[in-house]
Amino acid sequence: MEQPGRQAVGARSQRPVCRNEQVGLAAERGETLRSGGACNGRRSGESPGAAAALPFGNRRSEEATSMNGRFGNRLRRSFVVLTLLGGIWSALIPGGGTAQASTVDLQLYRLDFDNNGTAADIVPGNAQIRIESKDMAQETKTNGTSASASGSFARLSAASGENVSASAELSGDAKNEIVRQLNRLAPGHWELKIEFDFDMVSNGNDSQPRPSLLFRIYGQSAVVGETGTKELRIVNVQNIGGMDTRGDDSFSHYTATLPIDVYAAVDAADNGNGLFDQFLAGSFTSSQVQVTMRSLPEAAVPMTVDIDNIRIGASSEDANRPTDLVFDQPTRIRVGETAELSVHLQGLTDSGDQPLAGRSVEFAVYAPSSTEQVLGSVLTDVYGLAAIDFTPPDIGVYTIEARYAADVSEQEAAASATADLIVASAWTTAPALLRVSDAVSPGKLMTIYGDGFDGASGVMLSAPDHLDELFPPSGAIEAQIVQIDPEGNYVVARMPASAAAGTYGIWVSNGYGWSRPILLNAARPQWISENIAAAGLTVTVVGRNLDGSEFGSRKHTAVKLVSGAESYPANVIRVNPFAVEFRLPPPSKLPLGEYEVWVANDGIHYRPLEEEQTLTVVAKGDDPLGLSVAWAYDFAWDNEFDVTDYGADGADVLDDTSAIQGAIDAASAADGGVVYFPAGNYRISQLELPADVVLLGRNRASTYLTYVPPAAATVVELENWTVIRSTSEEGSQGLARLTLTMDSDADDKPLPNQFLWLGNSWNPDYSTDQTAEKLFLKDFALDYRYERGPWSKSGVPGYIGIEAKGHVLIADSVFKGFAPNPTSSYMREYVQVLNNTFDTTAGNVYLTSRYVTVRGNDVHRSDPSVDYAKQGIFTRGPSYVADNHIVNTGSLSANDGEIVSVENYRGGLKMLGIVESAGTDTVTLVPKRDENGVILGGSGNNDWSLERRPWGDWHIVIVEGRGMGQYRQLDEYLGDATYSVTVPWDIVPDASSKFAIVLPNKMVTTYRNLGENNGNTFQLYGDTIDAVLAGNISIDGEGFYAHSIYLERPEQNDSRFAVAYYTRVEDNVVQGVSWRSNVGTITFMALNETDDPFAYQIYGADIKGNEIDGIHDSSRLMNRNYYNGIAVGSLHNAVKPTRNAVKNIIIEDNDIRNTDRGITIGAPGPQMESNASYLSTKHASAIGGTVLSGNAFSGVDREVVNDYGSDVLIDP
Repeated sequence: MEQPGRQAVGARSQRPVCRNEQVGLAAERGETLRSGGACNGRRSGESPGAAAALPFGNRRSEEATSMNGRFGNRLRRSFVVLTLLGGIWSALIPGGGTAQASTVDLQLYRLDFDNNGTAADIVPGNAQIRIESKDMAQETKTNGTSASASGSFARLSAASGENVSASAELSGDAKNEIVRQLNRLAPGHWELKIEFDFDMVSNGNDSQPRPSLLFRIYGQSAVVGETGTKELRIVNVQNIGGMDTRGDDSFSHYTATLPIDVYAAVDAADNGNGLFDQFLAGSFTSSQVQVTMRSLPEAAVPMTVDIDNIRIGASSEDANRPTDLVFDQPTRIRVGETAELSVHLQGLTDSGDQPLAGRSVEFAVYAPSSTEQVLGSVLTDVYGLAAIDFTPPDIGVYTIEARYAADVSEQEAAASATADLIVASAWTTAPALLRVSDAVSPGKLMTIYGDGFDGASGVMLSAPDHLDELFPPSGAIEAQIVQIDPEGNYVVARMPASAAAGTYGIWVSNGYGWSRPILLNAARPQWISENIAAAGLTVTVVGRNLDGSEFGSRKHTAVKLVSGAESYPANVIRVNPFAVEFRLPPPSKLPLGEYEVWVANDGIHYRPLEEEQTLTVVAKGDDPLGLSVAWAYDFAWDNEFDVTDYGADGADVLDDTSAIQGAIDAASAADGGVVYFPAGNYRISQLELPADVVLLGRNRASTYLTYVPPAAATVVELENWTVIRSTSEEGSQGLARLTLTMDSDADDKPLPNQFLWLGNSWNPDYSTDQTAEKLFLKDFALDYRYERGPWSKSGVPGYIGIEAKGHVLIADSVFKGFAPNPTSSYMREYVQVLNNTFDTTAGNVYLTSRYVTVRGNDVHRSDPSVDYAKQGIFTRGPSYVADNHIVNTGSLSANDGEIVSVENYRGGLKMLGIVESAGTDTVTLVPKRDENGVILGGSGNNDWSLERRPWGDWHIVIVEGRGMGQYRQLDEYLGDATYSVTVPWDIVPDASSKFAIVLPNKMVTTYRNLGENNGNTFQLYGDTIDAVLAGNISIDGEGFYAHSIYLERPEQNDSRFAVAYYTRVEDNVVQGVSWRSNVGTITFMALNETDDPFAYQIYGADIKGNEIDGIHDSSRLMNRNYYNGIAVGSLHNAVKPTRNAVKNIIIEDNDIRNTDRGITIGAPGPQMESNASYLSTKHASAIGGTVLSGNAFSGVDREVVNDYGSDVLIDP
């Protein structure tokens, strides 16, 4: 909490605080200061080592790494365990006591259930425990002196019954905090101490109660030659029985200590005590604090224990106190401007981190292509603040380092910190415009993106017929400027309420003149669902602004096909704001050939596809199954092979495998054909399916292929079985009008690993290696038991695998059973999943492809009490997921429950870093590297090659600096850290620009889906660009979530920088909350796991026109990761951020009812917000540039909570 009269961390002093002022302020506060020190100057003339022009040479390349990154394969782990068994407390020492003057006392963790955390910080270790938050006054509790106690405490109760063992432990976040503080311990001898208040309410047995406390830490052993995991126990134990009186409602205080030695190097120690208590500094990896309660066989009353004031500390007489330097948010400046650089110095004490005054902090700078230069040294003021001015000589990304040297007299360890300062080129021209918000109605807000907006002075709109003019024409109307990005990347304006709805040209001015105009509300066709079509077939165009009625104009959408100078109108048959379905005219009106597709939403202003796709029109052919795709014409429909002609009999109980395989082989030998199954039940063990073969039955209700597990097969063989498997790398395979099932007499046998595998063999590097095309399931059924049955492998059995280059159709089919989903589906492009039913116990519909359409499906999972992982629909991008119904996702224990998810989990980052230079269509890069010089990236993609890509195509995204927000597909690696891009830059990046190379989930649309009774959200989970969640309904689910993450984990080859750029969450409904979390939300979250935010993770989000109707029962709003209502937050699990990770959020015209919160800005989530230690050590504002307008609240406890966000405007 901010102290009265004190600047909050992150604020800047207004002027230097000199020594005499420090002494005076300290005296007022009852403090003393160390001697010495001059005026705490921050100008170069007031500090030694004044800033000067920096020489250019090789730039230092030192990146922060995680602990495992430092030690690599040499990591050897040991652990120390302190066990306090069943009231066995001879190792317990009464708390309190006064430390010697030379003793360093530290607080590593504190949980008092009032100001520091709640009962939610204790989590179940098993299902036998009950955890409650209780009030001392209501429970008439007293302390050790019989005085009345106040506040909250935690009650732990074992389940009723005999021989019950119930456990609870500190949460994962608490464990991480303990580890973080342990890793701050300097080399030396330390006494670890755990203390708490404890009251045994009932013990279940008078003679031998056995509650126990386990405190355990893990780290790398520093003992010479020591390896492996070891355990140290306190063995001098006594019974707890007389140390706390059961049922007296009085807390007693207990303390236990455990010595450890911390060393600076490996193989450096062996104190000869035979214990494994000697650790390498900074190597601690995990911790555990667990309470276990046991009832004996004769016990009738379950054990209940009350706990309060848990505190973990450390003390030393020969080690230094840990210190930290924390940068304030650095400012992005233009070259020639002066930046004020400031840090806070704090030291860990017995009451947590406290500011250190009167200490000397040295500042140094590493300029682009330059060595270190020291700027000077500055004394900290009474708040631990030190600051200095710096005027960079050139553009680029500068690394600023602050250093505090170890001070033996104060027993304080050394500390250092770094932060980036972006110095952009001076903008001396009119603004450059990149894009503008979609679907803007009169009177509503919009964001215009580009550069040069700092100092923006005007926004004008005119008719769209003046785009060639240098200035807004006469009659143009002015839009109100609402917010200007201080870094110059965007301006928020309000479209005049008096303007007519429609398409406009838009101009922006600054002190140098007017920009070139761009179009507002013009159609943005992005991609098409198929690239081959014929007369009479339909094709869907997916994009933005496709229906003028979305922004109050008229519905007049038109499509034309363009070849050179010729264009041909198409017949539009369905339109919504995000998709247009059109039918191809007959050959007399549309010649065969290759065409561009253009769309207008007003019948006048046509625009081409944003993706580089064309539509090839071919001659119409045979399509007897009604696949409605042009590639259906390539099958040999007239070549039919009846399985009964080869000896199969659907009326007997004999195995038909050989006969059916004979028919399949005959069709393959005849260059393809249809293998036909008359009505009947055909028993099979395994079939091999070559290219150009279709398996066709009479219909689903009368033709069955029944899998009978081979009697001679082993369990291992059956668990790796595929019933029908492709033997071709070419594809051209399909199944229609039949049901694939499993013998009902084989319930004691494992399900096969896959019932069906089509296309290429397994290879998740599908985008470069897959070759199969033209695969379909039409009017097909996969129907088997709902129980998993015997299964010893990991993973989900009984699924469908599809590997293909493209052109895949799954339509009008039914999938029933344990997990008959297309789970392992790695496809390159052009996939349609239409009008299917998935009625399953577990699994997901997982479609890794671009240009994927998922429409009209019913996805129904089993009840959540059936505890298998259950999810809905997963896609990547570009994708269109619309009009689906998803029910019952989520299980009791798994990390699952997604309703519709666009996910880029791992492997989507190639590299991130700084732009060295760029040309019109090239860019030269300086990537971040680990301490071994390896490029930081993910899953083996962290090199310069563009060949390997697990999906999609590699794109470079400018994530900060000049040209921010642009993304381009990489075309070719030219050598010397240089790529070419497929489309020239609109704004050429420079040395002030930061980049990430990712496989983006771009142009994704989740529209008009219904989710009911789900354990998770509709979500955008990483590397989404230009994504839409619109018109969806979540009933009794968590709602909607957009995620970004920054994580450096080189030791696992799993570094990530996942962005969420240009996101629309609009016109959705959240009704009720999830059964699992009691949350109903729309949340954007920036997660930082490793370091200070590298650049902007979330940029440009519109949260508009949504309805949220939650619950007002606060008893259900517990143990939540997200806030109810609308939230834009950041969570930092490594360090307190010094800069923003999120900017440009518009929250407009939302209706929020009956919930505890309305709109929350900048907070970390309910669990972390209740953790005072987290808030003081790790949390600070990382949210900037937010505008709230026109939102309505009813029955909301706290309408707008803005405790952390910066630059937030409310109803401007």
